[in-house]
Amino acid sequence: MLVFQKVFQTRQAAMDFYKTQLARQQIYVEAFEGAAKGTDAQVKLEIRETQQKIVLNTKVERSIGKKEAADLGYGQRPGIILNLTITQDLIEPLRNFFLAQGPARPTATAIKQRIPFEDISSCTLEQVESQVDQFLAFAEKGNLFQLFNVRPDVERKELRSIYNVVVRVLHPDAHGNEYPDNIAHKLEDAYQIFNEAYKILQNPVQSKIYLEISRSNRISDGMSLNDYKKWQSDYRMKNAANIHKADELMSAAEDALMRGDKATAEQNKLLAMQYDPYNESAHAMIIT
Repeated sequence: MLVFQKVFQTRQAAMDFYKTQLARQQIYVEAFEGAAKGTDAQVKLEIRETQQKIVLNTKVERSIGKKEAADLGYGQRPGIILNLTITQDLIEPLRNFFLAQGPARPTATAIKQRIPFEDISSCTLEQVESQVDQFLAFAEKGNLFQLFNVRPDVERKELRSIYNVVVRVLHPDAHGNEYPDNIAHKLEDAYQIFNEAYKILQNPVQSKIYLEISRSNRISDGMSLNDYKKWQSDYRMKNAANIHKADELMSAAEDALMRGDKATAEQNKLLAMQYDPYNESAHAMIIT
């Protein structure tokens, strides 16, 4: 039997999966090896936000390649289409899985109380250096949401309030010359990390792409900032021609949309995403 797992960070992400796949009694899973039609398979679903889990027994319908996966909106990897017959005895467990409420989300105040650097004015130099060292070490591995102690579905205003608290402490103008150079430089490094992380998370398109790239690299909760920047650099170097072509197509799409030619705009947008699935302009363009 084949066994697969799908982890959703939020209930909304799980509901989107239900609407686009499960409602059609089908499930797409990434797989680099094919499987014969009718092969038994099991899919374990989990929602981190609500802590709900369910196991579904399915059968292989067919294997699909990268092009078909992209055409169907499943990304750029080959996979397998599974059939799931939603019987009467599955309806209630599925309802509980998708509609269950999770534990209460922490308030912005509660979150801010756990953020390093919220108040270092009364700390000794050793304590300040210890805090910043711990944070910089954590930032090497922690994902961007963990840096702010928030979930992927955090509201932008909540993220902003947390950011404001942190940067007031970390901004170079906030501590002037009160710390030795070695500590001041570390605080500036932490300030830079928070700024870069915030720039990504506060932008809905960049945040979405960050999660897509992380998950395509099998890191469901998100990559660390350093790993993400390295991935971006490697990706741009290896795909420079495709990225340039996608930018040209998006420019043409924007021109077509300005003219009211929605069909051409949509066609160019889809082509751009085939060349560069992480094109920000393509992700941001809404054609109604």
